[in-house]
Amino acid sequence: QASHHLKIIMIQEKINQLVAVLQALTTQRANALRLGNMSEAQQIASVAVDVDAKIHELQQSLQLIKS
Repeated sequence: QASHHLKIIMIQEKINQLVAVLQALTTQRANALRLGNMSEAQQIASVAVDVDAKIHELQQSLQLIKS
């Protein structure tokens, strides 16, 4: 039971970290676009898509653990 609870907390922490990374990437991409750095903005967007997918994956595993 305790390890189950710990696993949930760890996944939630990881989700929170990744959400913060995603927010930072969004800001960096906006700056790149504002400066006209299209290739940089595209690279950032590509990384952001991967981070977003990982967040969804973790959220799904959290739902499975809780159910």
